[in-house]
Amino acid sequence: MSLIVFSPSSQIENEIESVKKILKLNIYAYHIRKTNFTLQEYIHYIESIPKNYHNKLVLHDCYELIHRFNIKGVHLTRKYLNSNKNNPKLSTQHTKSKSCHNLEELTQIENYDYVFLSPLFDSISKPGYKKKTFPHHQIKKFVGKAPKPVFGLGGISIRTIKDAKKTGVTHYAVLGSVWQSENPEQKVKELLKEIDN
Repeated sequence: MSLIVFSPSSQIENEIESVKKILKLNIYAYHIRKTNFTLQEYIHYIESIPKNYHNKLVLHDCYELIHRFNIKGVHLTRKYLNSNKNNPKLSTQHTKSKSCHNLEELTQIENYDYVFLSPLFDSISKPGYKKKTFPHHQIKKFVGKAPKPVFGLGGISIRTIKDAKKTGVTHYAVLGSVWQSENPEQKVKELLKEIDN
């Protein structure tokens, strides 16, 4: 079982200090998803994080930076995938992920190292983004047959982890439950403990 933490989409107060603390914890990856960042802002953000944690970072944009820094991988966004651009040039050590918004997509993920199934529950960070009405037994069936790890995303919190486990999903990704808390580092610690229970 593992946990991925997404960055907030826009900069928040004391974010980098919280990120440094979170990266010290046993998380699988930290996805940098900054919807309005320029290339220079991405560079500054990455350079603000100690180099020894760069191998936990995954980029949602500015993929060319993967070779400038020791980055873990890239997340190919729906916008990027629909743009008919060539995949970024990755080495075998880089990971590649994408998001799936229906169960059938989980049958076509061989070219990825892991994927996200979302939203599993009503989103915390995107009000109005409601959970899919996947019956638990269907999620369990598709996740069980998926050739790569599937991370549940959307509404994942201390309160929803037990229900998420009933779906057969054993990997989780969080955004709102961490960044809307008063202490993001503590919230990640609590989530990691709950995932392991």
